[in-house]
Amino acid sequence: MFKALLRALVLTALLGVLLPAAAQDTSQPQPFYRILPLTEGVSTDGCRFELEYLISNNGAGSVQPVTVELRALDQPGTVLASQPVEPLDAGRGSTITLSAPTAGFAPNTSQTFEVRVVLNGGLAFGSQPRQLTVSIPAATADCNPPPPAANPLYISFLDYTVDLDNLKREEILIAALMLVLVLVLLLVLLRLYRLIFRRPPAFGNHLPPYATTPPIDPYSQSGIRQSWQPYAQNNTITQPTVRGTSAVVKLLQGADGQYLSGWTITALRMSQYDQYGRVARTYTPGPLWVVRRLNRLAHSNKALDADQVERRVTPLARRLTRQLLRRITQRSAVLPVALDLRLRGQHGEVSIVFELYQSDGANWLLLDRWQPEMAVTGKTIWETYTYTVHGQSGGETFRDFRQRLPLDLTRLLSELLMPRMQQTAQRHSAQPSPQIPTQPVEPDDDGPVSPETPGTPFRPASPHHPPGRTSKG
Repeated sequence: MFKALLRALVLTALLGVLLPAAAQDTSQPQPFYRILPLTEGVSTDGCRFELEYLISNNGAGSVQPVTVELRALDQPGTVLASQPVEPLDAGRGSTITLSAPTAGFAPNTSQTFEVRVVLNGGLAFGSQPRQLTVSIPAATADCNPPPPAANPLYISFLDYTVDLDNLKREEILIAALMLVLVLVLLLVLLRLYRLIFRRPPAFGNHLPPYATTPPIDPYSQSGIRQSWQPYAQNNTITQPTVRGTSAVVKLLQGADGQYLSGWTITALRMSQYDQYGRVARTYTPGPLWVVRRLNRLAHSNKALDADQVERRVTPLARRLTRQLLRRITQRSAVLPVALDLRLRGQHGEVSIVFELYQSDGANWLLLDRWQPEMAVTGKTIWETYTYTVHGQSGGETFRDFRQRLPLDLTRLLSELLMPRMQQTAQRHSAQPSPQIPTQPVEPDDDGPVSPETPGTPFRPASPHHPPGRTSKG
């Protein structure tokens, strides 16, 4: 009996704890939704129900959204229309619109509907459903939905369907604007790509294969030829034809003897220079497309005449001029400009030929022609052509210099592709034979020894001992 009494006391204590908590939970203020009709009826064409309500909260503020649903009493469980309502503070309201087609109901009948506020799948606390009766009119209009677009294009991120067969003016304008934006974006991306991945080709520090050979006796024929080689900067003679003046050029040929055959122009650079060397801040690398265009012209120059070559290199010279002038100031414009081109060939497929000329006062006469001794350590042979453009002269304004610079570059690039020496120089056959030993020649008082002097083997003058003086060995 004592145990039964103890069990009853424990149950009584538990009920005393749980019941107040439950009573406290139900006693908390709750939102109370009220449905106030604004418009209830059918659209003018009789195709849809048009219902508008004011949902007001006459209780405590709500923290959860609710849903207003339209149901037909003769179709249990079927929701004809619904509209969500955000949480409402106490005393606030929200206007909603419910719309549903009348096609599922018989014409000329009255139907009873119910509008209710639903929370978490059930009727919201304290809300009362509203019932209404609506008369369904006779079918007097075509309530079929409009046909879908004949050629639809659905834009998912805009949630919009476009009829391509019946475009609206607004849609055309929007499409044109989007196309312009896409093109601008592509141009920006292309510019970034070219800046990052298509940088100007590096010039490098390669030496020609004959620059590393050991020196030869300077009084021998091979030694004199070797001493002239460093003075050959390119394939063109630019100095005036003064009697007794000597000049040397180098021609890059292929195994077939054609100029620039087998050679590839790989890089280009421009910079000003002074007595101390190249001015670093004026270093201007040539764009990749300019290098490629020059390379194509170099291998197609046999099919072009001088005027055609000049027309094709003119835009290249203008582009190089614009880049170089960004680094030239009015103060530094007096310095000359060096144009360097890097060329590459394969051993066995190309050759380097030096030609020594002497002026008779009117023409350049060919004195000697040879191929240098080379120390080849690999399959690749590198060579460089260097051209010079005069800076701003004393009687020239900076504006005149800017206008002259592209013309000079056009001339130099044309001479690179079509050397004048190959067209106008008089090449005589009286050249020194390698089998004839080199002998000193005493010149007469009138000038240098002519290569056409009979009975006397000609010895080309060393650049350190110009014609008119005899080197005593």
